[in-house]
Amino acid sequence: MQLPVYRSEQHQRQHQQQSCPTFQQPLPILKQQQQQQQFPTNAIIVSTRQEGNPVLKYIRNVRWQFGDIVPDFLLGRETACLFLSLRFHLLKPEYIYHRIKELQRSYRLSIIMCHVDTEDAVEPLAQVTRAAIGNDCTLVCGWSNQECARYLETFKSYENKPAEVIQKDLGTDYLSRINAALTVVRGVNKTDVKTLGDRFGSVAVIFKASAEELQACPGIGPTKARRLHETFHQPFRRSISAAAAATPTRVMAITTVGGLERQQPFEGRQQTASIVAYVQDDGEEAAAFRESDEDFM
Repeated sequence: MQLPVYRSEQHQRQHQQQSCPTFQQPLPILKQQQQQQQFPTNAIIVSTRQEGNPVLKYIRNVRWQFGDIVPDFLLGRETACLFLSLRFHLLKPEYIYHRIKELQRSYRLSIIMCHVDTEDAVEPLAQVTRAAIGNDCTLVCGWSNQECARYLETFKSYENKPAEVIQKDLGTDYLSRINAALTVVRGVNKTDVKTLGDRFGSVAVIFKASAEELQACPGIGPTKARRLHETFHQPFRRSISAAAAATPTRVMAITTVGGLERQQPFEGRQQTASIVAYVQDDGEEAAAFRESDEDFM
């Protein structure tokens, strides 16, 4: 066999292209974009693999039609949805990972619509949550076919609406802004905010008021006054060591005698946690550490 003689590198490349043609497959992203352009924009596009899904008969407020698409539901040009039954996930736990991989991050918003149809859902739901977080997906859970259908309808209905539609209207007047700022403190309501405004006149004066001055207002008891004062004066950043050393704890000694429990709290200080000591009938003690002492305060 006589080998070809190349006059130049360009001639060599041309000969290779003619003798060994290459077939380039279209990118999945371009393929999906072409598919999206073929479908109406006012309808949910349902994959043919979802034929027979009982959720479909409850989608009544928006149009939907079958189509040859990669995701299970196409809710918009940049919104894809994968449907997962938690009972099916227990049988095939790797299924959701393969389906996420097929999307190839081609959409701006990838949703996992999880139908929680099993009683013991804690562990499998945690697995699905890890899969969603690790692959930049949004997990939405529905406990019935009707609820799953409502979510799909809502995503489609709000496709082109601005974010202000679902945001809370705080208002632009001064009183509305004060209410939004001060009612985040536990126990403080709008009536208390109006009382503080009438008493002190401005937010700056309220921030500078002492706990005794706050408590002097009608409806502001010692608990609300303490919470407000602590909120106004505590630093934005707290030292972990200082916070742990200054955290008061309370030890609850629970004694079981004849099936009856008697609790006897006493004060103490620990650096990291409060201790709950359980004293049994036989005199043995067991200690359980709690991360927070809020239940005993």
